[in-house]
Amino acid sequence: MSTFSIEASCDAVALRLACVGELDAAATCLLADAVRAHEAAGSGRVVLDLARTTFIDSSGIATIVKLSRSLREHDVHLELVRAGRTVRRAFELCGLLHLLELDPAPS
Repeated sequence: MSTFSIEASCDAVALRLACVGELDAAATCLLADAVRAHEAAGSGRVVLDLARTTFIDSSGIATIVKLSRSLREHDVHLELVRAGRTVRRAFELCGLLHLLELDPAPS
């Protein structure tokens, strides 16, 4: 069983969700619920910090894509930041590396 948690913080500019652990099929509902619970905050930006995400599978990536589309319908921008090598590779294999394009690759 995977271990996954989300550390959330919000300010006037953005909702920041730090994903910790494995973002797999078992954890996707936690991420979706966290975004929905904070949607009412009214910020125009959601920052998904992937620095401590140790693994992501196709269901995790699909959830992020769906959340991005849903948020965009409400004029909210989803920004993915600090993705490590493993997460970046998963996005690359899915042909979705462009979703991380604003976040420079870690050195």
